[in-house]
Amino acid sequence: MLRRHLSHCLVVLAVLARLTLVAQTNAAQTNAAAAIPAGLQLRLNPMDTLVYRIEEDPVESKQSTVVGVSAVGDIVFPVSRCCAETITISARGRTLEEVKRDLKTELEAKYYAKATIELELKSHSERPGQILMYGAVRNNQFELAPGERRSILDVVLKSMPTEFANLKKVKLLRYDPVTKTMKERIVNVEKIKKGDIKEDVLLQDGDRLDVTESAFSF
Repeated sequence: MLRRHLSHCLVVLAVLARLTLVAQTNAAQTNAAAAIPAGLQLRLNPMDTLVYRIEEDPVESKQSTVVGVSAVGDIVFPVSRCCAETITISARGRTLEEVKRDLKTELEAKYYAKATIELELKSHSERPGQILMYGAVRNNQFELAPGERRSILDVVLKSMPTEFANLKKVKLLRYDPVTKTMKERIVNVEKIKKGDIKEDVLLQDGDRLDVTESAFSF
């Protein structure tokens, strides 16, 4: 009887220890996320405006410069108040923190020994996102809520593929802000339908899907 009681206590203690570990992990993740201000985690949209300043700018001023995200997703940053030299950083589908990091890297590689950057969101355009569909589908456009991402399976099924659609070779085209080119990837949506979630992809604003027809479509 005593042995059974001790065994039960050990199980309870093990469960409590596990719950404590999970709670500590969740708290650590929450604190890590909180370390980055919410504005820095927000994905930028065309027509957003930012305020920008380099502390080491040789032309001293406490006033920030206002810059904007263009219709194609680029931001042109002045290198200094003294001249017309600029750096263009792609912001398409990226966060303020990612843009700030790339800008700092570019400035320190070409113009400054050290660049302390102040970069904040001034206004955010709540523009809905859009995924364009091509090929063997009946719907050619899928709208996303601002900042939303959706499973490729969900988007393909809601595009209403035709009976000739080859879901084993769906072509995903996504803009790469580093190379400034469209990257291509083939996704087997048929496998995802059968439960292979490892194949699934979260789509974002600006993605394009090409659903080709099967070779034998007659």
